[in-house]
Amino acid sequence: MDEGSTHTKKIMHRDTERQRRQEMSGLYASIRSLLPQEYTKGKRCASDHVGQAVNYVKHMQKKIEEMKMRRDKLKRLSNSSGPANTYAEDQNSDMMSGSSNCVTVNGFHGAVEILMSSSFNQGDFPLSKAIAHLLGRGLTDKSMMSQALIYL
Repeated sequence: MDEGSTHTKKIMHRDTERQRRQEMSGLYASIRSLLPQEYTKGKRCASDHVGQAVNYVKHMQKKIEEMKMRRDKLKRLSNSSGPANTYAEDQNSDMMSGSSNCVTVNGFHGAVEILMSSSFNQGDFPLSKAIAHLLGRGLTDKSMMSQALIYL
């Protein structure tokens, strides 16, 4: 082999390696852009981003499984109890104490009607807390109506 051939091989190898590094850099940037910000805080190396991507995928898989279980449970409840499902705030303690705080859920035509009743003498049952809880569990509100009935 002569020097020219060796030099050409070195240049080709260097160019190939540079192209590989650029492609990998682009792929790491792509992973970084797909992750939520809390998974990419601070300046981290590429291996940290890949590790965080793995953690994020595992987290999302766990969340999906939890939501599937919740969906299946709700389907079973809606099939077994007819058109309305009633749920006392804390079934064990409230049933014993005779609490009148109650939530009824009716599903129809792709919508959900949620009826909440509460006795004022049993303590607070603020609507805002109930709505915040429902929104926190993934409910999206297309429209909300509120009606208060007071019986004396």
